[in-house]
Amino acid sequence: MKYLLTSLIFLLCFSHSFCQRIHVYDTTEKHYRKTDFQKVDSPELWTFELDTSYVASKKDRISAIGKIRFQRTKSMDDGISQEVYGKLWTPYIEFEIFPRKDSLYCATQSKKTRLISSCKVPETGGDLLKVGDFIFLNTDVCLECIRYDTGTDYCRPLLKKVFEKVNVHKGGSLLDIVKQFPFEKIKRTSR
Repeated sequence: MKYLLTSLIFLLCFSHSFCQRIHVYDTTEKHYRKTDFQKVDSPELWTFELDTSYVASKKDRISAIGKIRFQRTKSMDDGISQEVYGKLWTPYIEFEIFPRKDSLYCATQSKKTRLISSCKVPETGGDLLKVGDFIFLNTDVCLECIRYDTGTDYCRPLLKKVFEKVNVHKGGSLLDIVKQFPFEKIKRTSR
């Protein structure tokens, strides 16, 4: 009986950690309440750039192991950018990439980013995604994801869908993860 109970506890703990290998955009979190995760842009209209030689400008003792930028390839009229900036609007989002062991540091940085932002939710950055052995941390205080005239988020719903389909057990490296993205790659820089 004791052996059965111990085995059951181990199994529950293992299955919980197994299922928690990917944690992206908790839709119950107040930060994402205004985001309609059912409106997903087409992955064919997006690309990404991975830079594994990225060095952060901050002088923290914990530093990113890379940076990734997701960007829509087709710009659009959002009702303001053409008039103000003289060009169409192009949604994008960037993340610094950290090993999962730096999760406490990343959570702190995410909270700091949201705290100092002058933008209103949902345009505030500080997104934190846990995928396999990596954490993707957005440190932009304001995002370029929300279309001005409709309030539609073009980044988060798409990234949620893409990251949730990643099989983290198909190899554990960062390159193994990004190979599964349905986006065209701009460039891949390796160390």
